[in-house]
Amino acid sequence: MIAGLILNITLYFNKKFEITKLDQVLLGTIVVVTLMLIPRYSYVREKGFIWWSPIVLELIVAHILMFFQMGIEYLTYNTQK
Repeated sequence: MIAGLILNITLYFNKKFEITKLDQVLLGTIVVVTLMLIPRYSYVREKGFIWWSPIVLELIVAHILMFFQMGIEYLTYNTQK
């Protein structure tokens, strides 16, 4: 969550939409965490943790939506200016 917050601040509150090394490291970290959450979701659902499985699924979906939003912003940034 902290990595996502820092990534959003560094991307959206700059004058130019440019991806730095810090952004690449943070984005890579978030991708790895998201991929690690997929087996965790399977585990908590298999064990019957009815409260935790929707929370983990929500985190996975939120990260994937954030990746799509960042991709759209990156591709359409020049036309939005």
